[in-house]
Order: sequence, then C-alpha cells, then structure tokens
Amino acid sequence: PFANRALVDEVDDDGRGGWSDQGVGSDMRELPTGRQTWRGVPFQIPPEKSCIVLASMYRKPTVPEAVRGIPVGLQARALYFLQSSAWTGKTHHASYVVRYEDGQSLEIPLVGDLNLRDWAGMQAQADAPFYEETDTYTQQACSVPVKDRKFGSVFVMQWVNPCPDKAIATVDFVSQKKGVPILVGLTAGVEPAPVVLKVGDRNKAAALHAQAKAAQGEAAAKLLQQAVEADPTFVDARLTL
Repeated sequence: PFANRALVDEVDDDGRGGWSDQGVGSDMRELPTGRQTWRGVPFQIPPEKSCIVLASMYRKPTVPEAVRGIPVGLQARALYFLQSSAWTGKTHHASYVVRYEDGQSLEIPLVGDLNLRDWAGMQAQADAPFYEETDTYTQQACSVPVKDRKFGSVFVMQWVNPCPDKAIATVDFVSQKKGVPILVGLTAGVEPAPVVLKVGDRNKAAALHAQAKAAQGEAAAKLLQQAVEADPTFVDARLTL
C-alpha cells in the first residue's frame, strides 16, 4: 500500500510515470521483481507498484514529500534499505526516521556520495566503494541494462540498530526536495550482515598511492580512489583519501 510508482516509465516528466519519470529509455523495467536476494539480504519487490518515489525539485509535484508509518513491528539488529535516487548531488536528499514503540526516534540521513548514489551510469561506477561512509554500509545490489543510460542500479544500505532490544514500530521516508529519493525495499535483520572487504591487488594499490602523494587536487583524489578500488583493505589509501 505504500509503493507509488512502477519500475516502467513511458513519458518523460509527465508526472504520471514510473521510476524517476525520465522516460521509456531511462527506467528500471529490467529489474527483477518478486522475492530477490542481493548481498545476502532478501527483499520482496511487488511487480506493479514497485517502489516509493518522493518529491524533488527536478520533477512535477505529483508524488508526496514523505511517506510515513511504513510498518516494522519487531526488534531488529539491523535494517536493510534497497534504494537509489536521481539527480544525486553531494547533499542531503532524504532521511529515514526510525520510530520505536516507546516513542523515541532516530534519523538516518541519505547524502549523495556518502550512502546514496545515482541510479544511472556505468556498472563499474555503481560497484565502487562508498569511500566516506561511516554510520551505514552501502553496496551496489543489482545493475541492469538501460536503453539510454547503459546501466541502472539499486543499492542495499545496512543500518545497524543502536537499540536492538527495543521494538521498531515504523519507518518514515522523508524527502528534502532536492534529488529524487527512491526506496524499493526494506528488510529487518535479526543479525547484521558482516562487513567484508575483499583483499585486492596490494601492489597496484601501493603504486597508485605513491603516485597520488606526488600529485595534487583532483588528480590526487582520483588516484587514491583507484588505489582503494584496487585493494579496499589498503588502509593507507583510505586514510589519505
């Protein structure tokens, strides 16, 4: 009952379409629906109204600024949000507000490049680590071909509940009316999934790190990002970045 958009869109910016309302060549019609498991987390995606899309300064005002009262109704060690967005600049685009049954609440801000990434782009970009993320853990969940965008992606964000002994009543999804926030699924976890960083090519990462130290500005930052991509466990590059 909370989902308000399909994955399929036919007309750009008509205020009635699906996904981010960017037209037939820019939607997520290829995303599998039904029960899907990504990054070890199961999600249930309805086949017709498949996602919650919130208001944005870039689209016609035909969707709400907030969807409140998404039911959880249990204790959870972690919440997993299957999400994406459009027009995702480096700013605060939306928040999840976790409301406990005792009346207390916690806010989870969604910030571009911190724990939120644009749905459209190259698959390699979608799979890149979220370098500055601290309070949540976000990974690319699924990328599918998109006619005018090469690939479209959704991401799974893990939030570890600091109050696991308290029952979570509901979650609110609230837009800041900047980019287009999109929530595709929400799963409560009894145990948080382990954060596993796969060891990569340490020699390549070290060489890129050395090059970055000799470079400046954007060139140095790009080399450091490449070093982290080569070996996500190379702490020196992460700290320098």
